[in-house]
Amino acid sequence: MDERFAGPTVQQATQESHLMAAADPSNQSDATSIGTPLDYSESVYRFYLELADCGPATRRLIEEFLPPYHAMRLVALDYGFEFEMPIQCAPDLVRLLLSRNIAIYQLVRLAKTKDRWRQQPA
Repeated sequence: MDERFAGPTVQQATQESHLMAAADPSNQSDATSIGTPLDYSESVYRFYLELADCGPATRRLIEEFLPPYHAMRLVALDYGFEFEMPIQCAPDLVRLLLSRNIAIYQLVRLAKTKDRWRQQPA
């Protein structure tokens, strides 16, 4: 028997099963409030910010925008920074950077973290 005409492979059937399960509305999270502009919680997300100017003055500006706990965890990259903040802070940070004439190439929301926006002192 020619396997090319035997129907879907186990791998294809498994992929189709996962896709169908993901499309089932009962398997979906509440996308109306999580990770959207309607998310006014203090849930914290990791962000990647790509900028034209990644100098010390820009870093200080971002550190001053973030609470101390998150400012200490700011990661400098070749073309930007990684940090954590709630999604509702994104427009405010963009406005702040643009008001200082700092060109933004990307602001990418990455994964949700388990951190809290307002950390309690240890």
